[in-house]
Amino acid sequence: MNEQNSYRIWQKVGSILGGSILGMAFGSLLGIVYAFSHKALPFSGDRKKAVFLSLVMTVVLFVIPFLKYPGNPPAVGDPETIYLRESLYLGFLGVSAISALILGILFYRLQHVAHISIIIPLIYAVIMSSAFVLFPPNPDEIPISMDLVNSFRIASGLTMVGFWIILGTIFGLFWFKYKPNKSSKITAI
Repeated sequence: MNEQNSYRIWQKVGSILGGSILGMAFGSLLGIVYAFSHKALPFSGDRKKAVFLSLVMTVVLFVIPFLKYPGNPPAVGDPETIYLRESLYLGFLGVSAISALILGILFYRLQHVAHISIIIPLIYAVIMSSAFVLFPPNPDEIPISMDLVNSFRIASGLTMVGFWIILGTIFGLFWFKYKPNKSSKITAI
Protein backbone atom coordinates (compact mmCIF):
# COMPACT_ATOMS: atom_id res chain seq x y z
CA MET A 1 0.00 0.00 0.00
CA ASN A 2 2.83 2.41 0.87
CA GLU A 3 4.52 1.72 -2.49
CA GLN A 4 1.31 2.59 -4.32
CA ASN A 5 0.97 5.89 -2.41
CA SER A 6 4.57 6.88 -3.18
CA TYR A 7 4.02 6.00 -6.84
CA ARG A 8 0.89 8.21 -7.00
CA ILE A 9 2.81 11.12 -5.46
CA TRP A 10 5.61 10.65 -7.99
CA GLN A 11 3.03 10.39 -10.79
CA LYS A 12 1.29 13.64 -9.76
CA VAL A 13 4.55 15.57 -9.35
CA GLY A 14 5.80 14.23 -12.68
CA SER A 15 2.56 15.24 -14.36
CA ILE A 16 2.82 18.79 -13.03
CA LEU A 17 6.49 19.02 -14.00
CA GLY A 18 5.81 17.62 -17.49
CA GLY A 19 2.88 19.98 -18.01
CA SER A 20 5.00 22.94 -16.91
CA ILE A 21 7.81 22.06 -19.31
CA LEU A 22 5.34 21.55 -22.15
CA GLY A 23 3.64 24.87 -21.35
CA MET A 24 6.97 26.71 -21.36
CA ALA A 25 7.92 25.07 -24.66
CA PHE A 26 4.63 26.04 -26.32
CA GLY A 27 4.85 29.54 -24.84
CA SER A 28 8.38 29.92 -26.19
CA LEU A 29 7.28 28.67 -29.59
CA LEU A 30 4.37 31.13 -29.63
CA GLY A 31 6.73 33.95 -28.60
CA ILE A 32 9.28 33.17 -31.30
CA VAL A 33 6.68 32.86 -34.04
CA TYR A 34 4.92 36.02 -32.86
CA ALA A 35 8.14 38.03 -32.73
CA PHE A 36 8.83 37.22 -36.38
CA SER A 37 5.27 37.47 -37.67
CA HIS A 38 3.37 40.08 -35.66
CA LYS A 39 3.66 42.72 -38.39
CA ALA A 40 2.07 40.40 -40.96
CA LEU A 41 -0.79 39.18 -38.78
CA PRO A 42 -4.28 40.55 -39.32
CA PHE A 43 -6.00 42.73 -36.71
CA SER A 44 -4.75 45.94 -35.21
CA GLY A 45 -3.85 45.19 -31.59
CA ASP A 46 -1.18 42.94 -30.13
CA ARG A 47 -3.73 41.15 -27.95
CA LYS A 48 -5.94 40.24 -30.93
CA LYS A 49 -2.92 39.26 -33.02
CA ALA A 50 -1.59 36.99 -30.28
CA VAL A 51 -4.94 35.24 -29.82
CA PHE A 52 -5.30 34.85 -33.60
CA LEU A 53 -1.81 33.34 -33.88
CA SER A 54 -2.47 30.99 -30.97
CA LEU A 55 -5.68 29.83 -32.67
CA VAL A 56 -3.79 29.20 -35.92
CA MET A 57 -1.15 27.28 -33.97
CA THR A 58 -3.92 25.30 -32.24
CA VAL A 59 -5.27 24.19 -35.60
CA VAL A 60 -1.84 23.43 -37.10
CA LEU A 61 -0.21 21.78 -34.07
CA PHE A 62 -3.17 20.10 -32.42
CA VAL A 63 -6.49 19.95 -34.26
CA ILE A 64 -5.25 18.72 -37.65
CA PRO A 65 -2.99 15.96 -36.21
CA PHE A 66 -5.76 15.07 -33.73
CA LEU A 67 -8.19 14.48 -36.59
CA LYS A 68 -5.89 11.85 -38.11
CA TYR A 69 -4.50 10.33 -34.92
CA PRO A 70 -6.82 11.18 -32.03
CA GLY A 71 -5.60 10.60 -28.49
CA ASN A 72 -6.63 7.52 -26.57
CA PRO A 73 -6.82 6.93 -22.82
CA PRO A 74 -3.69 5.49 -21.20
CA ALA A 75 -3.10 1.78 -21.77
CA VAL A 76 -5.31 1.63 -24.88
CA GLY A 77 -3.43 0.08 -27.76
CA ASP A 78 -0.84 -2.61 -28.24
CA PRO A 79 2.43 -1.80 -26.41
CA GLU A 80 4.32 -3.36 -29.34
CA THR A 81 3.08 -0.62 -31.72
CA ILE A 82 3.71 2.41 -29.51
CA TYR A 83 6.81 3.50 -31.46
CA LEU A 84 5.01 3.11 -34.77
CA ARG A 85 2.02 5.13 -33.50
CA GLU A 86 4.32 7.77 -32.07
CA SER A 87 6.27 8.01 -35.34
CA LEU A 88 3.08 8.33 -37.38
CA TYR A 89 1.75 11.07 -35.13
CA LEU A 90 5.02 13.02 -35.09
CA GLY A 91 5.39 12.64 -38.86
CA PHE A 92 1.90 13.96 -39.47
CA LEU A 93 2.50 16.79 -36.98
CA GLY A 94 5.75 17.60 -38.78
CA VAL A 95 4.02 17.76 -42.17
CA SER A 96 1.40 20.09 -40.71
CA ALA A 97 3.89 22.37 -38.94
CA ILE A 98 6.44 22.59 -41.76
CA SER A 99 3.73 23.15 -44.37
CA ALA A 100 2.20 25.94 -42.29
CA LEU A 101 5.61 27.54 -41.70
CA ILE A 102 6.58 27.50 -45.38
CA LEU A 103 3.16 28.75 -46.44
CA GLY A 104 3.29 31.48 -43.78
CA ILE A 105 6.62 32.71 -45.16
CA LEU A 106 5.22 32.52 -48.69
CA PHE A 107 2.16 34.49 -47.60
CA TYR A 108 4.35 37.19 -46.06
CA ARG A 109 6.40 37.55 -49.24
CA LEU A 110 3.37 37.51 -51.57
CA GLN A 111 1.02 39.76 -49.58
CA HIS A 112 0.56 42.01 -52.58
CA VAL A 113 -0.82 39.18 -54.76
CA ALA A 114 -4.58 39.22 -55.18
CA HIS A 115 -6.52 36.55 -53.27
CA ILE A 116 -3.37 35.23 -51.55
CA SER A 117 -5.28 35.07 -48.25
CA ILE A 118 -7.55 32.48 -49.86
CA ILE A 119 -4.92 30.65 -51.93
CA ILE A 120 -2.52 29.90 -49.05
CA PRO A 121 -5.12 28.19 -46.80
CA LEU A 122 -6.34 26.19 -49.82
CA ILE A 123 -2.80 24.99 -50.50
CA TYR A 124 -2.47 23.99 -46.83
CA ALA A 125 -5.79 22.13 -47.04
CA VAL A 126 -4.62 20.25 -50.16
CA ILE A 127 -1.29 19.31 -48.52
CA MET A 128 -2.95 18.10 -45.33
CA SER A 129 -5.72 16.26 -47.20
CA SER A 130 -3.05 14.45 -49.20
CA ALA A 131 -1.12 13.63 -46.03
CA PHE A 132 -4.36 12.43 -44.42
CA VAL A 133 -4.84 9.96 -47.26
CA LEU A 134 -1.18 8.92 -47.56
CA PHE A 135 -0.46 8.33 -43.87
CA PRO A 136 -1.66 4.91 -42.67
CA PRO A 137 -4.44 4.66 -40.09
CA ASN A 138 -3.81 3.87 -36.44
CA PRO A 139 -2.77 0.17 -36.46
CA ASP A 140 -4.47 -0.73 -33.16
CA GLU A 141 -8.02 -1.77 -32.48
CA ILE A 142 -9.69 -0.15 -29.51
CA PRO A 143 -10.85 -2.91 -27.14
CA ILE A 144 -12.72 -0.69 -24.67
CA SER A 145 -16.00 1.19 -24.81
CA MET A 146 -16.04 3.91 -27.47
CA ASP A 147 -18.08 6.07 -25.08
CA LEU A 148 -15.10 6.15 -22.72
CA VAL A 149 -12.66 6.79 -25.56
CA ASN A 150 -14.78 9.58 -27.05
CA SER A 151 -15.23 11.20 -23.62
CA PHE A 152 -11.45 11.15 -23.18
CA ARG A 153 -10.90 12.62 -26.66
CA ILE A 154 -13.44 15.41 -26.10
CA ALA A 155 -11.96 16.29 -22.71
CA SER A 156 -8.38 16.30 -24.02
CA GLY A 157 -9.39 18.28 -27.12
CA LEU A 158 -11.21 20.94 -25.11
CA THR A 159 -8.31 21.13 -22.67
CA MET A 160 -5.76 21.74 -25.42
CA VAL A 161 -7.88 24.30 -27.25
CA GLY A 162 -8.52 26.09 -23.95
CA PHE A 163 -4.80 25.98 -23.16
CA TRP A 164 -3.88 27.62 -26.47
CA ILE A 165 -6.55 30.32 -26.12
CA ILE A 166 -5.39 31.15 -22.58
CA LEU A 167 -1.75 31.09 -23.69
CA GLY A 168 -2.47 33.48 -26.57
CA THR A 169 -4.49 35.80 -24.34
CA ILE A 170 -1.85 35.99 -21.61
CA PHE A 171 0.95 36.34 -24.15
CA GLY A 172 -0.93 39.15 -25.91
CA LEU A 173 -1.48 40.98 -22.62
CA PHE A 174 2.21 40.76 -21.73
CA TRP A 175 3.32 41.83 -25.22
CA PHE A 176 0.91 44.78 -25.09
CA LYS A 177 2.12 45.81 -21.62
CA TYR A 178 5.87 45.45 -22.12
CA LYS A 179 6.14 46.10 -25.89
CA PRO A 180 9.41 44.20 -26.37
CA ASN A 181 9.49 45.14 -30.06
CA LYS A 182 9.85 48.85 -29.24
CA SER A 183 13.40 50.03 -28.71
CA SER A 184 14.04 51.64 -25.37
CA LYS A 185 16.73 54.05 -24.39
CA ILE A 186 19.15 53.13 -21.64
CA THR A 187 20.35 56.15 -19.78
CA ALA A 188 23.14 56.50 -17.26
CA ILE A 189 22.38 58.11 -13.97
